[in-house]
Parts: sequence; structure tokens; C-alpha cells
Amino acid sequence: MQFMTPPQLPVLDISNIAAGENGRVAIDSVSGNMYFDNGTAWINLALNSQIAPLQAAITALNNPESAIFGGGSPEAISFLSTTSLYTYSYNTSVKGSNLNSATVYSACSSTGTAALFMGGSPDGSTYISTSSEYTYSSNAVKAGGSLSAGIYSMAAAGNTTVGVFAGGYSTAAVSTTSVYTYSTNAVSVGGALSYTAYGLAGAGNATEAVFGGGYNATYLSTSSLYTYSTNTAIATGNMSYSSLLLAAASISTVAIFTAGNSGGTPVSTTSLYTYSSGTYAAASNIAYAAQAVAGTGNATTGVFGGGIVAPMAMFSTSIYDYSTGTAIYGCDLANGGFGMAAGSPNVGINA
Repeated sequence: MQFMTPPQLPVLDISNIAAGENGRVAIDSVSGNMYFDNGTAWINLALNSQIAPLQAAITALNNPESAIFGGGSPEAISFLSTTSLYTYSYNTSVKGSNLNSATVYSACSSTGTAALFMGGSPDGSTYISTSSEYTYSSNAVKAGGSLSAGIYSMAAAGNTTVGVFAGGYSTAAVSTTSVYTYSTNAVSVGGALSYTAYGLAGAGNATEAVFGGGYNATYLSTSSLYTYSTNTAIATGNMSYSSLLLAAASISTVAIFTAGNSGGTPVSTTSLYTYSSGTYAAASNIAYAAQAVAGTGNATTGVFGGGIVAPMAMFSTSIYDYSTGTAIYGCDLANGGFGMAAGSPNVGINA
């Protein structure tokens, strides 16, 4: 199926452009409202209750909500700084701006305006502490703050003010967390997870993050619940399967943990975490089995992309519908591979 790109409305400073072209429609660059030129004056369509919903819909078409997938590797001997933008409403993917450095197995947390890619490995043997901050509105990348030490294969989640980067591997698997304050680009030590692992996954809502799975001498189903306001973590329910290099996404009430390597085999298995009860239940599998998948989502769907089933790296995506609990194939990513990280401009819905 091919998806048509809707026409873009012009964005104008209405206060500085005279009316006179009857039938013209534009978005005001100052207020964001949609205006109609009736030949003599600009009419603010937001003031018409019947037109306002149309304005909102057209504005959404002009500014489609997108997730970003970044970094990764198409094979074990090369590493990428490339990104792919996935647009939820059109199920399409295009290339975005490159990250500051090539990295595999980084982690990503997101605010409503930017995604922060942190840590990982540029070559498969050394670990970095630096970050790349991607701004959704401008498709621009700049350097962010740094961890106190290089680490890879950690997980991340966040809310409007902080991102929590947890677990991972440095000289050994760790349970430590780093709290990144978006407004200052400062990193501080957070409370340790209730277990030690690398290759885990994380997702969160506005108040809590849940980190699950991973590996530490064995494949884990363990999980830990992190509270942003107190910077503390406690043990919570175990996942319904054990997995390394899995992915996660979340809405306010539930989080999805899926895919990964379970006992040496790539899987498409899914486990659904309910925040209110602190318990997991088996859920519908995603559309394909792979390890080192990246995940993120918006208020209605989780999108999981990339991964590897040796020796083949994946460009595929699978779209999980929270309302129906089902998953289908999505489009291929513009840049694929395994060990990517992903974020979305929905606060508290991160991978």
C-alpha cells in the first residue's frame, strides 16, 4: 500500500501579510491558528466552533507525529550514526539527521520536544559516555550531557523533566542509574535498580518507569519499578518470559516488553505490565521474532523496529495496538539494523 503525503498549508505571519487573495488558507506562524482570506480580511477559523476541529486535523497533517530510531549496526563490523523517522499516521519512514557519533546498544529517553541518545559502543569493544540530543521539530542534532563513565546495553525511560538511564555493562553488569535533567543537561546518580543486568529494556509513564529482563549469568525475567519523584527503585512482578536484548514501550496504564533473545533463540514473545497491580501477563506476539529490537510508541500504539536474526539484520517494524492487544507488520525503517535505540515525543513513552 502506498501512502499519500497531504499538501502542506503555507505558514505565514498573518499580521504582516495583507489579505486580498480570496480563498487562500494559511497557518499563522505566531498563533498557530488557521486563517481564511475572504478577499478583504483574514478570518480566524479557530473562532468558528465548526471549523476548529478541521483546523486541528489539518495542523496535525502538517506536523505528523513521528518516532525516531537511531544508531545500531547492519552487521557486526560496522556501526551507524544514522536515524530513521517513523510517522505513526502514515506508517512511513524517512531518513533523519545523523547522531553525533556512531553507536550500537545506546539507550534513548525523550521529552515532548527532543530525544536523548546516551552511551553505547562505537566499535563493539569500547563504551562511550556521551549523548546526542535530537530535536523533533527541526530534525537537528546537538551534543547533550555525558554520563560519568562509558556504558552500553542499558535501558532508559523518562518524564517531562528527567530521563533515567539504568543498568547496562561497563566492566561488568551494573544496577546503577543515571538521572538526566533535560533543562540543564546535568547528570546525577539515581537510586540503584533492584537487580543487576545488561541488555534490559525500559519504559515509563509520567510518574514511574519499569525496567525488565536482561542478562546476568542467566536470562532474566526480573523487573524493577523506578519512581521519578523519590529516585528509588523496588522489585516488582516478573515478566512472563526471560529475555536479553528485548524492547519496551508504554502508555500511562501498561507497558509492553517484547522480543529479544530467550535462552539463545530470537523470539517475538510479549509480556504486558500493568502499573496499578505491578504484575505481568502474556500478550499477543509482535509480528516478527528478533533480538536487539528497539521500541517506542505513542498514546495508542507501540512501534518496534530493527533487530537481528543472525546473520540478517532487520529493517522491519511491528505495530502493537494497545486497544486491541494485537500486532501487525509496519513499514520498513529507512535505516535498519540491530542495537538501535528509539524515542517518541510522547512524554513517558520511551525505550
